[in-house]
Amino acid sequence: MNRHGPLLRMTFALVVLCGMLLLLADLFFGVLPERTEQTRAMRKNVVEALSVQVAALLEANDQRTLRRTLSSVAEQSESLQSIGIRQADGLLLMQVGEHQKNWVGGDPGRSVPEQISVALNG
Repeated sequence: MNRHGPLLRMTFALVVLCGMLLLLADLFFGVLPERTEQTRAMRKNVVEALSVQVAALLEANDQRTLRRTLSSVAEQSESLQSIGIRQADGLLLMQVGEHQKNWVGGDPGRSVPEQISVALNG
């Protein structure tokens, strides 16, 4: 027995065909954004916004607010393991989470997707 009419079957076939074409276009031409690129861009935006706040709080020498701000950011992000503020010579001034343990082999002057470093000039 034919429970579905030809219009419904044609609609379903067109939806499947469009989905397949979209997947093929992404495979060959990369038309859909990559998740890793989206994650990297999001992290970059968060770090840049946070660095402005950190620079202002360091300039005002407001250690208490700085620690609260960093703790709040760390609590809000599931993927963020730690935050550290270092002097230019590498001395760790403040940390949230186990930064010494988490920043294993990381070059403080160079960012990678898992470890982001921002220089605060001033």
